[in-house]
Amino acid sequence: MTVMAAYIGLGSNLGDGPAILERAVHTLRDLGTVDAVSPTHRTQPVGFSGQPIFTNAVCRLWTQQDPFDLVSELLAIQRRVSGLRSFTMGPRVLDLDLLIFGTWVLDTPGLVLPHPRMAEREFVLLPLADIAPALVHPVLGETVLSLLNRLRSGSAKGRSPSPGV
Repeated sequence: MTVMAAYIGLGSNLGDGPAILERAVHTLRDLGTVDAVSPTHRTQPVGFSGQPIFTNAVCRLWTQQDPFDLVSELLAIQRRVSGLRSFTMGPRVLDLDLLIFGTWVLDTPGLVLPHPRMAEREFVLLPLADIAPALVHPVLGETVLSLLNRLRSGSAKGRSPSPGV
């Protein structure tokens, strides 16, 4: 496989979020070349609100892995750091999501690309816009910055960030 750009969302709301995300990025370097990492942003939880504030970031990883293998690696890293989650959308030490993989569009039981809810989530779009504002969403045909601006204008749902850390 050729080298592809993979955009990975990172989140943590248990423990020292910035340090956990920094270690996760270091681990991701074993899977390819990380050439961009956003600043961290503090954000409110979505779904289950009775949990701590999140620290979120996005990184760009250049990799030769196919997206299925990459997702398997991301899940393995999550399990090593966090163990098993008690429930979906619940608190976690580390969450890694494959957001975009090149221009791939997939809808399989194990993987949907681009991430199906990324355009509705400010906690994804804000750090993604920090490193790739002109990146075009492969399905929607809009740039990340355009999607973020639309979300902020109120035409989509998401969570608002608190000031960055």
